[in-house]
This record gives sequence, structure tokens and C-alpha cells, in this order.
Amino acid sequence: MEELIAVPGEEMVIPCHYPLEILGEALQVTWYTGDSAECSFNASGIYTLNITQTSEAYGVSQVNFTEVSLRIPSAQRSELHFCCRVTTSSGQIKQSRSSTEVIITETGKGALTDWQI
Repeated sequence: MEELIAVPGEEMVIPCHYPLEILGEALQVTWYTGDSAECSFNASGIYTLNITQTSEAYGVSQVNFTEVSLRIPSAQRSELHFCCRVTTSSGQIKQSRSSTEVIITETGKGALTDWQI
């Protein structure tokens, strides 16, 4: 399990990468959240991104670009554990084995208080 420390209201980026060998295929990236360190993909995703190539003659060059990280503009205490799943057009699935746990840290009156969410 990976830990990510954030401050309430600040932007945070939760990393997700897929193998270079599936670069160039149509992809569906789905993000899941939960309260466990183990990734469970039974629930509905919180965010889905479809990356498609509609023409063989034209395409966007993504040289060695295998990052599909989730950007959250304002961290909140309701965030928990995050997992990502990448599905290719051929049905191949690559997914997180363990989650990224978000720890919200807030300063107050000279003491640090940590909330694990």
C-alpha cells in the first residue's frame, strides 16, 4: 500500500501507470475508492476516462506516456483508499493490487493532527 499525504483544500495527484506494451491501444481507465488497503473493483467507479483512436491514418503521439493519474483539485477528509484499473480494447486488464491511502494532515495550534481517511 502506498500512502499519499495531503492538506485539506490542496490539490493532490494519485498515481496510476500502465505497461508500455499496451501504449497505443484504446483504453478505458476507471478509478475506484473504498476503505480497504486491498483493491476491490466490485463497486461502481468514481471516474472513468476513455482513450480511443478513431483513425489508423491519424493519431496523437504519446511517446512513452503511460501515466493516467487522478487529479483531485481540493483534498477532503472524505477521501479514502484509491485504486485504478486500465482495460484495453482487446479486453486485457491491468489493475492496482493494493490501494493508495490518502492521509489528510492539518496543522492546528502548534500541533500536527493526522486524519487517515
